[in-house]
This record gives sequence, structure tokens and C-alpha cells, in this order.
Amino acid sequence: MNTRLKLREGEGRTKFYWSEETLTHFKERRVAFSALNIVKEITQFVEESCDLEDGEEVEDLVVDLINQVFTR
Repeated sequence: MNTRLKLREGEGRTKFYWSEETLTHFKERRVAFSALNIVKEITQFVEESCDLEDGEEVEDLVVDLINQVFTR
């Protein structure tokens, strides 16, 4: 499943663009579950469903998705 796109931004930072389906899924779960539970689910999702590309770390994707779920 293609869940994200990425765009490199200066200084080596990368901005990830997640599918609306992915963002909506986790945003809807925010209402019913604790933040800690959602962070665990996001981490598991990234570890099991995302293919890392050159130079990417699981942590980079997890942090980006958490930020987008809780701030957008």
C-alpha cells in the first residue's frame, strides 16, 4: 500500500506526505484512545507497513506521522 510520499527540504530534512486514508484512520482513533495508544499504533504501522528508502529511519516516519495526526 502506498501510504506516503516524501519531499526533501533543505538541510537534509524530509517532509512526508501521508495518504488521507492513513491520516484519517489515526485521527479518528484519537477520539477513542489515549495518545500513548495511538503512538504505539503508529509505530507498529510504520514498522510493519512502510518500506524504508535510502537514508530513512523508522523513527523519522513515526515522528512525522505523529506530528501530522496530532497537529493537522
